[in-house]
Amino acid sequence: MKQARARENRAAAALGMSPVDIKVGLLRRGITQKQIADALGVTKVTVNQVVNGKIRSRRVEDYLKRVLIGEVAA
Repeated sequence: MKQARARENRAAAALGMSPVDIKVGLLRRGITQKQIADALGVTKVTVNQVVNGKIRSRRVEDYLKRVLIGEVAA
C-alpha cells in the first residue's frame, strides 16, 4: 500500500497531477496513451507506466505536460 502511494506521489510530483487526473485530461482531449506512444516512438506500456508512476521518463513526462496544457495535439 505504501509503495503504491509512493509511486502515485512520484507521478503527481513529476506532472503536477495524479494518474487519474492525467487519464481524465487525455480522455477529455480525445487522446489515447497509444497516440502519445506513437508520437514519441515508445510503447504504450511505457506511457502507461509513466502515467501510473511506475517508471520515470522525462521525455514522456514533458510530452504529457505539453499535451495536457494543449500545446501539442499528439
